[in-house]
Amino acid sequence: MTGRVSGHVLARQPVREEAFIYEECGAPLPGLPDVTFLRCRFTPAGYDDSLFAHYDLPFPRELRHAVAKRKAEHLAGRYLCKKILQKHDLPHIVPIGSLREPVWPAGWVGSITHSTGMAMSCLGRKSDVALLGIDFESWLDDGFARAIADTIIDRHERHTLSCGPWSFAEALSLVFSAKESFYKAAFPVVGRYFDFYCVRIMDIDYPNGRFCFQVTETLAPSLRAGRIFAGSFLCEAEGILTWVAERPGPDHHPNFYNQPESHP
Repeated sequence: MTGRVSGHVLARQPVREEAFIYEECGAPLPGLPDVTFLRCRFTPAGYDDSLFAHYDLPFPRELRHAVAKRKAEHLAGRYLCKKILQKHDLPHIVPIGSLREPVWPAGWVGSITHSTGMAMSCLGRKSDVALLGIDFESWLDDGFARAIADTIIDRHERHTLSCGPWSFAEALSLVFSAKESFYKAAFPVVGRYFDFYCVRIMDIDYPNGRFCFQVTETLAPSLRAGRIFAGSFLCEAEGILTWVAERPGPDHHPNFYNQPESHP
């Protein structure tokens, strides 16, 4: 990928495919020492419904008619959730809410993301982090990036991206993921689907892996138009990981958790 530089880089690990889930690893995300983070690779082509029982997870009725790819992603994500919850001696099942959001144990916040053959999850106490969303996206190619750009960014954001060192496709991959992370974090407060124009990327600090954005439309009492948030990102060969996290404070809604896994 031409021109991409960042202060945070995730090294790609050797690939092996003896099992559906493999290369499980975890380390604190930069700046989030109180959040447990875990990731793994999985083999979508190796999925079978019997794997839910193999990993001691219930098969959700909401996935009865889902395609195998969706089931594989869900299983890999919930497997990580189970491992993280067990680390904290919590019930290891994360149910699906009425709007497809993961329902975390009371007093905890979490997030899940998955892309092709990759899944990640994180969890923290609400007393440590009130707002939490993560997202991993594969790098967009130039043609597809330009085809979908108008659904993700406005003209102000186009200008911001044009001033940076990355290609348009690389920068749009970052913004797409950043807005997904915010969407996952904000959904429990907003309680409805909302589009990408409700937030605007204001600045990107490429060398240090940071970005800031502004809420452009009042989404909830604690998410009023004009409010500024910050987020972080990590680059690797296959894609980009972003997260949005804030400490508890008077601006945060008391139920700032339970997020959908992806924007519709």
